[in-house]
Amino acid sequence: MDPARVFSAAAVDLAQAFDGLPVAIALNTLEAEPRVVFLNEQFVRLFGYTLADIPTVPDWAVRAYPDEAYRREAFRTWDAAVARARRERGRVESMELRVVCKDGAVRDVVIGAAVVADHLLVTFTDVTERRRAEAALATARAELERTAYEITENIPVGTYTMVLPPGGGMGRFEFLSDRFLELCGLDREEARSDPFKAFACVHPDDYDAWVAKNAEVFANKLPFYGECRVVADGVVRWISAESRPRDLPDGSTVWEGVLIDITRQKTAEADLAEALEREVAREREQRQRLERKLKTSLTASAVAHEIHDPLSTILLQASLGHVNPDSARQALATVAEEARRAVKTIEKMKVLLRSVQTAHETVDLGDVVRSSLLQIVGPLAERKIAVEQLGFDEPALIHGDATQLQLAITNALRNAIEAIASTNATEGRIVVRLDHRRKSIVLSIGDSGPGWSGAERDTTPFSTTKPSGSGIGLYVIRAALRNHGGKLAFKRSPLGGAELRLKFPRAAAD
Repeated sequence: MDPARVFSAAAVDLAQAFDGLPVAIALNTLEAEPRVVFLNEQFVRLFGYTLADIPTVPDWAVRAYPDEAYRREAFRTWDAAVARARRERGRVESMELRVVCKDGAVRDVVIGAAVVADHLLVTFTDVTERRRAEAALATARAELERTAYEITENIPVGTYTMVLPPGGGMGRFEFLSDRFLELCGLDREEARSDPFKAFACVHPDDYDAWVAKNAEVFANKLPFYGECRVVADGVVRWISAESRPRDLPDGSTVWEGVLIDITRQKTAEADLAEALEREVAREREQRQRLERKLKTSLTASAVAHEIHDPLSTILLQASLGHVNPDSARQALATVAEEARRAVKTIEKMKVLLRSVQTAHETVDLGDVVRSSLLQIVGPLAERKIAVEQLGFDEPALIHGDATQLQLAITNALRNAIEAIASTNATEGRIVVRLDHRRKSIVLSIGDSGPGWSGAERDTTPFSTTKPSGSGIGLYVIRAALRNHGGKLAFKRSPLGGAELRLKFPRAAAD
């Protein structure tokens, strides 16, 4: 279209001035279907299009941006910027686009615009050469970096670069320093031509894990750090490798890393660990020896004490019977009673010494308690002692030895009966309760006897409050609790007497 039809005389002079500018300029209307009304000479020289080629903005769009997706994205941004400029009577923010010229050449162009009355004045600045210069600069920088890598030949640690192609696949070594090759016993050309040659030096016990770790790093483009053993010329060394990924302009990824000989450090660590292990074993053996001595001493002392009393009585009564024949019958009865007491103590010690760790199975603690109660039906009836059972409505499953548990619980019940009998009461009460907790089962045995303070129960192995008791029954209970991972507590019973609480870990129900 002739500019004279669009502009006034002054405007024609302005259009002629635009023709002389070294910047490509276009003028189009702001109608619903925008028309291109002016193109300066630089525009035609730059892109090759004339008004006959692009009479409307849509014609320009199809020719300049033949890729539909690219065109749609470009004009989405452009149209939004033009709309803002029209509202504000201002300028359209510059943006860089790739324009296809009439001859098929592609140019990088910075496009800006300004709203002038009912028209849009658009400028096009060609930056193609600038972009080429930037690409050349990037190439030069890469070359400089490559030179810097070569300098690392003189560093006392091994250095390397591993490159992963843009499309993935097998990585390759671009650079391997002399120290790297020396540590791994590798040939440079073989390692560069076949990356797996570099893994051949890895110790057989570390090989699979080392290859898997490298594969994961390459697949996910992760920083790398690892330690392994390598075998070079028959010598085993420990090495550490560390590198970080970096994306290159061509889409490939490079890992630049170092390889360090850490054999001396690993040897020192192993020596230290071995020394610490020996020291721990020595301390453990010493502690166990002291514990065995202490346990043997306590047990022997307790047994000697328990047997000493009845034997002393036997000797005394025997002497009295010898001196005074008239009291021989009474002395003989006392001797027999004390002998039975000594035998009973020895039998309890035999039971105690058999109370060792056994193969546990899932048992119902409620069933064990009921079996124990059956064993003492006679003593309960004789003393007119009523037993109340609480919490036996559901299974109380634990892992344990039913026989050993029954022995301990029977001892606890007999202790309760003897405690009630010591009060000379005509009748008594025992409450046996099972508390079902989330992780444990608690068995409580409380009586209406005289009770106890409880403090001595936590420290004295064979303590007892009964005049003729040995205290071994309580020791049996403790041993059973220890063998079942349980805990023993001494409380005051709501009935006024003593209460034993036996806490066991709960077993999962099948």
